Amino acid sequence: MSLAQSAKQIATDPAAQYQALRRSLRRRKGFGLLFVQASPAQAQQVIQQLQTDLPQKKIGTLTLDGPIDNLYRLIAQRPDLADLNILFIQGIEKSLEPDIKPGYGGEGDYYNLDTVPPLLGHLNQQRDNFRDDFSHLCLVFCVSPFALKYLIKRAADFLDWQSAIFRFPDDSVSSTRATLQPDTDDPSSQAAEQFYIGNGLYEAGRYEEAIAAYDAALNIKPDKDEALYNKGNALSDLGRYEEAIAAYDAALNIKPDKDEALYNKGGALVNLGRYEDAISAYDAALKIKPDYPEALNNKGVALWNLGRYEDAIAAYDAALGIKPDKDEALYNKACCYGLQGQVEPALENLERAIQLSPDEYRELAKTDTDFDTIRADPRFQALMEA
Repeated sequence: MSLAQSAKQIATDPAAQYQALRRSLRRRKGFGLLFVQASPAQAQQVIQQLQTDLPQKKIGTLTLDGPIDNLYRLIAQRPDLADLNILFIQGIEKSLEPDIKPGYGGEGDYYNLDTVPPLLGHLNQQRDNFRDDFSHLCLVFCVSPFALKYLIKRAADFLDWQSAIFRFPDDSVSSTRATLQPDTDDPSSQAAEQFYIGNGLYEAGRYEEAIAAYDAALNIKPDKDEALYNKGNALSDLGRYEEAIAAYDAALNIKPDKDEALYNKGGALVNLGRYEDAISAYDAALKIKPDYPEALNNKGVALWNLGRYEDAIAAYDAALGIKPDKDEALYNKACCYGLQGQVEPALENLERAIQLSPDEYRELAKTDTDFDTIRADPRFQALMEA
């Protein structure tokens, strides 16, 4: 069986789909955007099972009883928003039905291309705000087959935000089974289908199969920058950094302002020990998106590896100026001070990092050689024993 055939088989196996969804949600930290194609009854079963299988996650639901045009506001107004890790959203079809007209154009096309429902325009336009303002939250849309196909056609900007699709076929919807497949004469839909299959495989940790799916999408639509970008991510996760950089560069040739590709290219360059090149990649990302704390933090890591500790500290400070609770920047800053034997600022930043993530940074600091010059200090020992 080829990788492409394997990818297709996995994408239609409900048990494999559930395990991929569970794994994705279990390991995810921060913003995510996932789609579950299922009937309402199936969706409810999936949610209930995940609540049992993921006790460490706080899972909420949002059921839409009628059409809406502003999903962002509904999420932002939730009183439990700060506590949630995962939010399942059901009923989005009700906002699409008025614009899906049977027999449009006399050709039996159920997807009216004349208008875009207000909700889809809202999702496309507010995509970055969902990511930035709900940075702790994974949104999981439970949708019907017709809604999923319509979203693929009309909300491509929103779905391309590193979305993955998990399908749970239901024989009771056999009358709409034709809508499960992309139009045979629509290359964009075919490419999108392969792209989302690739994303689901990537979420399942099946990176080789994901690459095969992305390649299938690129064979249909060579200028699909998101497929090149996600292929780069899969290659990077396999440790194939040179190939990953080539994929990121190909994506950047299509979309030069793709800051995420520059950021991940920087990470691949760091892994290859090409620190100066990595700094250039991070600077290019920051030129596009100045308020990018992750890029500033990782630029600091590259500077740190070059022994440019003061410059690294300045990068960490810039990251903390945007996100004061960025624990990685605090810890890395403490390391730079530790390497220079500057006890007071090293302990101050290490303590703040440990306050934010006690288990992670206390254990890391116990064996981190960057703190060898201050390890004998009683205050360091107190931090390790608290």
